[in-house]
Amino acid sequence: IKYVFQENGRLGKARNTGIENSTGSLIAFLDSDDLWLPEKLQRQVQALVEEGADLVYSSGFIFYDPGPASGPTEFAIVSGRVEGSKMFDSLLMENNIPVLSVLLRSDVFKNAGPFEESLPYHGCEDYDLWLKAAARGAVFYGMTDKLVRYRRHNLAMTHKKSKVLEPMLRVIKRHIDAGNLTENQKRTRLRSIYRQLIGALIEEG
Repeated sequence: IKYVFQENGRLGKARNTGIENSTGSLIAFLDSDDLWLPEKLQRQVQALVEEGADLVYSSGFIFYDPGPASGPTEFAIVSGRVEGSKMFDSLLMENNIPVLSVLLRSDVFKNAGPFEESLPYHGCEDYDLWLKAAARGAVFYGMTDKLVRYRRHNLAMTHKKSKVLEPMLRVIKRHIDAGNLTENQKRTRLRSIYRQLIGALIEEG
């Protein structure tokens, strides 16, 4: 275990610094308020090898702290083996890859990365990276196994919907013309995000 200190530079910089100080051939992510199940890494390494994948991710449990569930209790993912361009278009329509569930090859990160560090993308730098990896032909494999536990609480960045939707919109607009979506699909996707963002801003006052 290596302990690395730096002043708070938000998620992208923290993850980039961690990876810069790593030497392994595989990379996984675990933020301080989330949990892995004990068998996560073992089962994902096995899947990575057996499926010939570059990036493996899984479903997981969502729990609410404090109090009972007030939303979804598990992640909806795209399961199975999905290659580059097909995954790129799927991701443009929806990001179904929970970052805490990801295991990827370090050479894939070097090819697609680093994480976006600029403030306007904060909170969706992982989404941006998955799209860049897919655009470069990475092979993805989604596991239906629930191997992680994601905590939602009032202090979490995702507690305010607008704080997720604003950077998500920027990521989509950055990549949307590089895929194979029809013009109608593009309009539908962007219209949906704008509506959600407007609704969130009104709800948040």
